[in-house]
Amino acid sequence: MTELLGCQYPIMQGAMDGYGTWKFAAAVAEAGGHGILTASVSGSPEMLWEDIRRCRDATASSPGSFGVNLSIGTGVSHIEKMLEVCIEEGVQVETSAYKPDSLALRIKESGITWIHKVARVGDAIHAEKLGADAVIIVGLEGAGLKNPEQLPTMISTIWAKKEVKIPVIAAGGIRDARGFLGAMSMGADGIMMATVFMATKECPGVIEDVHTVKELIVNIIQEAEKLLVEYQFLK
Repeated sequence: MTELLGCQYPIMQGAMDGYGTWKFAAAVAEAGGHGILTASVSGSPEMLWEDIRRCRDATASSPGSFGVNLSIGTGVSHIEKMLEVCIEEGVQVETSAYKPDSLALRIKESGITWIHKVARVGDAIHAEKLGADAVIIVGLEGAGLKNPEQLPTMISTIWAKKEVKIPVIAAGGIRDARGFLGAMSMGADGIMMATVFMATKECPGVIEDVHTVKELIVNIIQEAEKLLVEYQFLK
């Protein structure tokens, strides 16, 4: 993963809707990881172009790297134009949410590095056949979109490593050094974390009373996940 993406550590920031600003991605790159700028946060191809330029300037001397997330079929407007901006700027692209078939040919023609995020091993196999350079496989423990056939992170990671030859990045429920080492011992080429990054000082506050949410994450206790979900979605 470090060789593929040019980052110091095999740690990737998850693309979080609302949180994936260029400043946040730059902070992850500055720490040596691979930051992700979320296209839906930029909102338009023009703003994405500006955000990529800002992020590149901010990370010129960073030990890490950054890329752009394109979530397919989730309300991201002008996704083809967003992709063209990424190609023009030569930045790594992470596609996610649904099958990337409609974008695959253009991505491969461009030569940019392409990672696809999946929920099932079968989807990882499909992405490899389309030409993806790596896959992120998200287990049930991960937040975000779910699939009824999704399996836990441990099973998914070990199985995916047996089925595909391209690098596999593990995600879902990884929050510290123990989880990182556990994923690597299962054969993962790197990890992706998202929710845990919400507790950092660099995470932008996009919800009401964001400090309370950060405290819930930091002071995690029994049933804290339930409390966090209720706070964000039922308040």
